[in-house]
Amino acid sequence: MQRDIDAAKANLTRLRAQLGEAEAAITQHREQAKIAAVTGADSLVLDAAESLVRNAQDRRETFSAAVIEVESNLAALERAKSEATDMGGGRGPYHEWCLVAAIAHSG
Repeated sequence: MQRDIDAAKANLTRLRAQLGEAEAAITQHREQAKIAAVTGADSLVLDAAESLVRNAQDRRETFSAAVIEVESNLAALERAKSEATDMGGGRGPYHEWCLVAAIAHSG
């Protein structure tokens, strides 16, 4: 179970980094769209710049949802590990049930 917890933590770290990159991309693309508007760029250039903003916003929403899900799965795994430890040192049928429940919930 610890291996699953460690994998979830690594996944969460990766997703948070990607979320940060998406947020930075939104700022960058908004600035580029503003510059295109201020300099009188034609509609195709402005459309492209605005499309990049929307794509980055969509990516941010995707990573935000993924972070929430992985945080929830990690919490379930940690609860199951704690409960299994509390109920007999991580052995026996209760441990097996917690492990199956945590994996099913994370899946």
